[in-house]
Amino acid sequence: MFAAKKSNFALGILIFSLFVSVMPQAIAGNPPTSIPGKSPNPKCSTSSNSSPTAKVSVVKNSNKECVQLQTNLIGLWTFEGSNLGADTSGFYNLTPQSDSSQQVLPLKTSQGKYGSGLHLQQGAYLGLLGGVQGLPAGNTSFTYSAWIKPDGQGSSNGGILAYGRSGYNLCNSLRLNGWNGIWHYWYANDFGFSVDNSLVGNWSHIASTYDSSTGERKLYLNGILMNTEIPNAPDFISEDLLIGKTTADSTFSGTLDEVAIFRSALTQVQISQVMDGIYG
Repeated sequence: MFAAKKSNFALGILIFSLFVSVMPQAIAGNPPTSIPGKSPNPKCSTSSNSSPTAKVSVVKNSNKECVQLQTNLIGLWTFEGSNLGADTSGFYNLTPQSDSSQQVLPLKTSQGKYGSGLHLQQGAYLGLLGGVQGLPAGNTSFTYSAWIKPDGQGSSNGGILAYGRSGYNLCNSLRLNGWNGIWHYWYANDFGFSVDNSLVGNWSHIASTYDSSTGERKLYLNGILMNTEIPNAPDFISEDLLIGKTTADSTFSGTLDEVAIFRSALTQVQISQVMDGIYG
């Protein structure tokens, strides 16, 4: 009888030890090291030093800090598949649209920044019109990211990415500002930058971020911070998601690639990773 009690006690100790060994991970809820359904970041090691409360998981390799972007990715359009407007993240599939009387539609081109890209001209764009659930609405943090290559044709104020309604602080619109600048506006709180050299004919990466916790908005060109401000808070409406057009401006003419929306204000390190075409 004593031996049986001793055996039961030893078994209890073993079960308790196993529970303690896995308990920190269960309580912490450590995030996965990649976006569900996507391949792990090939530039990152598998060991993680992420904080249990962090929205991203940070891992190291011998070359650079790699940041694993996870559930904050809302939409990603790479223009690689047969469906030109397919959203790689699986939420928002856009359809070809045209503002021109000739009904010119978007085309797939093999000359994207990474593989295929979206070629736009003469009023062509991609859109999901009407009410669109799940976009950053009200006063919500976000990041816009896109590779752009304007061709110098059409409007020099061509839209890149937008959603919302044309009304005071109700839309979230990113566009060209001449051939050497970028403009981000909410139908108020206009904000931008310009550079000495033309953007025409060259690939440039544009990122715009807004952090609702600090009220700070930032614009980046090729990973370099170009401008920052603290505007009045937006009140975005989640409708009319557009690529190659804003809610009120002319359409883009040229090529776009790797267009993405995140539900957070990415850091400069994260933007650098996205520029490499790595999302998780």
